[in-house]
Amino acid sequence: MVSLSQDGLVTTSSEYRAAGARAGALAVQTTAVRESTWAQVPGLAAVESAVFPTREALEAVRAGAAEVAMETTYLSPDLRVARTQDPASAGGAHVWVWARKR
Repeated sequence: MVSLSQDGLVTTSSEYRAAGARAGALAVQTTAVRESTWAQVPGLAAVESAVFPTREALEAVRAGAAEVAMETTYLSPDLRVARTQDPASAGGAHVWVWARKR
């Protein structure tokens, strides 16, 4: 049996709409695989060009499921820390941390 290590990135694109100095809404758009070692396998190169319609899938399950209200608690040129405004949303309070890729 041969064991091979596989690497890659799963990226989800979102749109952020500000609704004040610290408040806004994050709406998920699409999800894709990038820089995957699977793309090097003959016949699997398409994994790099496939884009999953995340927004449409979430909205098909429940209207409004692709968007969450957020409050930014820290913001710098390279980092954003935010949390859900309503602790009851999406099953409880969540904290998100984004780092800008350079």
